[in-house]
Amino acid sequence: MEGVDISDGDPGFAILLTLLAGLATTIGAAIAFCVNTDDNRVFAICLGVSAGVMAYVSFSEILDMTNQSFQDANLSARSAFTFGTLTTFAGILLAMLVEFIGMKCFHRHAGEIVVSDAPEPEAQDMAGEKPLSKSERLNMLQMATFSGIAVALHNFPEGIATFISTMADPSFGPAMAFAIAMHNIPEGLAVAAPIKKATGSKCKAFFWAFVSGLSEPLGGLLGWLVLKDVLGPATYGIFYGLTAGIMIHISFKKMLPTALKYDPNNYYTSYSFFAGMALMAISLIAFRWA
Repeated sequence: MEGVDISDGDPGFAILLTLLAGLATTIGAAIAFCVNTDDNRVFAICLGVSAGVMAYVSFSEILDMTNQSFQDANLSARSAFTFGTLTTFAGILLAMLVEFIGMKCFHRHAGEIVVSDAPEPEAQDMAGEKPLSKSERLNMLQMATFSGIAVALHNFPEGIATFISTMADPSFGPAMAFAIAMHNIPEGLAVAAPIKKATGSKCKAFFWAFVSGLSEPLGGLLGWLVLKDVLGPATYGIFYGLTAGIMIHISFKKMLPTALKYDPNNYYTSYSFFAGMALMAISLIAFRWA
């Protein structure tokens, strides 16, 4: 982004586009409301699709952005690849550490707030469904927490890129924002589905999907005010690498095992995982052609 002239752009229009792109996560939350996530098959499909989305975007886009950012920092291609790989595995280790600390904290306060054994009123209305155990609800909430953090981390630099690109070329901004919005929709589903499953609350699921999407306009706003002159390519490389690692951890350590728990014969999980990959691939192709 160095050397881009944004002095003549319309900041209001640029912020609006980043806001609309980011809040597409709420469309994903709405999809979670339209399906019965208390049906084990449906929930396994939701998790499989979400895992496919996160895995594909990590391996096909974010890792590439990591390596490119390090090359933009004047590193050789092999050095950039090495640093990109290291930061990605650092992200996986960071996610494992946060998971360990989070489980300790959750179990320490297991009798408080949303992790009590009694389901919320909205959850109790689901006829014929066995309430989740305390450990299952803890797992769902932790999965949602990781998903929200990863989506927010992913959206933040996207917000900066969308804002600055729109300021530099207003005709390009809408197409870029639309493409980003398309792959924010399944990311919103990844945040909302486990929250709805754990708490039975559509409001909480929608709220946290909304919050995860807010990092996009926040990134755009900070890009306008401060960060365009502060963050260098190497910082973006680290940022993207950590994000990729966290998303990979969520996909393979949390979402897929949980999906298979609700679909033990793997009738739906693998196919929904591939469908999620295809969905993200289509959105990324649209982004390339925007």
